[in-house]
Amino acid sequence: MRILVVGDERGIAQQIEKALVAAAFSVDHCGCVEDAQMLMSSEMFDALIDDRMLPDGDAIEIVSFLREEGNDLPILMLTARDAIEDRIDGLEAGADDYLIKRFAMSGLVARMRALLRRPSSVFGKT
Repeated sequence: MRILVVGDERGIAQQIEKALVAAAFSVDHCGCVEDAQMLMSSEMFDALIDDRMLPDGDAIEIVSFLREEGNDLPILMLTARDAIEDRIDGLEAGADDYLIKRFAMSGLVARMRALLRRPSSVFGKT
């Protein structure tokens, strides 16, 4: 399974990549909205971990872009923004899960496995 991690905090991205690779996932990383949209238009991914605050915008732009294109890619929104309104915004935009930073890597891996366990009819690829 190939996962795209979008986040500008390189240290966190490296920790996420290490945990996912140890769990037998393949991981790609980029650090901004523009690069994420370019990658997703040319590559196939099985899931997305999307850090909400990026240098060139709000990652909700990525989620909205995918959903408007009809892409049901499983998306885990990752952020330090913990207000209930922020969570609602992320989920309403189309994220499937919302994880607040200061999390256990084992919990992130478990959430990705859960999202990817769903039947393919739930998450269709475009």
